[in-house]
Amino acid sequence: MMTPDQCTAYGCVREVILTDTLLTVSLAPGCLDDLELEDAKIEAVLDVSAESVDAMREVLAKVLAFGREEARPRLTGFSV
Repeated sequence: MMTPDQCTAYGCVREVILTDTLLTVSLAPGCLDDLELEDAKIEAVLDVSAESVDAMREVLAKVLAFGREEARPRLTGFSV
């Protein structure tokens, strides 16, 4: 995970939920200081077409499937 201010933490994404146009990312509380964040939950409303959300769902599922299986985040709203 990298913030706009270039703060970085590895292996901190615990869960990613994509429902309709709402993307929710839950982070491990222990990474908040490294990322200079106060909340372990990030929500973003995707103001794009349904086709773009579907494309994002497909690509994000592939990206989040990399790495050690035990370190991968839980995915909801994805078909992997």
